[in-house]
Amino acid sequence: MGADTVLFILIKLDRKKPMTIPKLPLPPTDNLYKFMAISGVVLLIVAPVFWAQFYITHAERTRLAIRALRIDLSPENEYWNAKARIERGESVTNEQRKLVEKYDARKEESSRVGSEFLVYDRFSSVVTVIAIILWMFGLVLTPFGFWRWYQKVQKPLDRILAKQAK
Repeated sequence: MGADTVLFILIKLDRKKPMTIPKLPLPPTDNLYKFMAISGVVLLIVAPVFWAQFYITHAERTRLAIRALRIDLSPENEYWNAKARIERGESVTNEQRKLVEKYDARKEESSRVGSEFLVYDRFSSVVTVIAIILWMFGLVLTPFGFWRWYQKVQKPLDRILAKQAK
């Protein structure tokens, strides 16, 4: 696709009506009980999805962190020997110096990832409690809203329709 074609398409699109963003459906506000019932259904669906999304993200972060920290390093005793020689001021090869730097960087990265994991893990219990509370609230709100909607709105409407039909 050439630049002229792209320009032509953009000009053609520009002449059309402006693009409108679709709006979300508005919650039913004509009746409190209907609103309660539908909100409860939404909570019953959203709370588990919210919880599952959090845990999927948590598992993915954990997997990526473990993969990032897993590298092939020389045996650890070579690291400690090279590190001790550097600290004593003895001469070491460039390879040994790189080995020490690599190990130290991995230790630092491991410590950072470990602290992030602990924060995320502690936060996971908060997310679980919030998701359970929202789900339980939806579990109570849904039948209560539908029951009240039926009792306070639908039954009187049915009686009125039955009288009008006679």
